[in-house]
Amino acid sequence: MHREQHEGVQARDDDLVTVSELARHWNVCRPTAEKILASGGVPAADHGPRRYRWADIWRLEGTFYVPPRMVPEMKRRLLVAEDLVRPDVRGRSARSIRRKARQGKLPVVRILTGDWRFRHHEIIRHFPDLEDEE
Repeated sequence: MHREQHEGVQARDDDLVTVSELARHWNVCRPTAEKILASGGVPAADHGPRRYRWADIWRLEGTFYVPPRMVPEMKRRLLVAEDLVRPDVRGRSARSIRRKARQGKLPVVRILTGDWRFRHHEIIRHFPDLEDEE
């Protein structure tokens, strides 16, 4: 497997991600993913066109170190407020979730569109009923 040194972070081919995969990860359309990458100044990897290092993506999302055991969780699609809604549970409307995120009561990922995103492994502490969901 090809390895290279990039700003002190070891990158392997399986640690690279395409724009389309990032669009799914961020839950946005491809043009929006491209704008996020450009706005964040994320450099493309030298491994081919339009591939990016997960380490650079996580830095853009505000995470500077990912333990190896957490890599699969960190690559999971980020959730939007609507993914967390439970109409039959008080305080689980999209509006309530956004308010709690804005107040700092929920762990969030701020993507450069200004939208809130949530990591599954962090949000299940607040909403345990999501633990069994993929």
